[in-house]
Amino acid sequence: TGKTSLVLRMQKPITDMGGVFISGKFDRFRQMEPLSAITAAFTGFCKQIAKGNMEKLHQTRNAIKEKVGSLSGFLVNLIPNLSQIIQIPASTSLNVGGLEAQRI
Repeated sequence: TGKTSLVLRMQKPITDMGGVFISGKFDRFRQMEPLSAITAAFTGFCKQIAKGNMEKLHQTRNAIKEKVGSLSGFLVNLIPNLSQIIQIPASTSLNVGGLEAQRI
């Protein structure tokens, strides 16, 4: 108990330091979907960035592309709204090698 309250208490310190706070909640009806809480959190983040100013959108796009590189297509398959930010369409098949799978 109190997990949500604890998470929400972290929001102000993170945003006060210039960070971005995202959160997702486990939904027992979606428990068969892998990473559903994380996907929900990042979907909200993507919508927020896509609606924001263009400079922040470009900064976020460049940072994501720089950090995830070849895994961009894989992430877009998990978080479809991410394609609005990084402008990479979801791939029809996922070819993830051993090292990439360990990084995920």
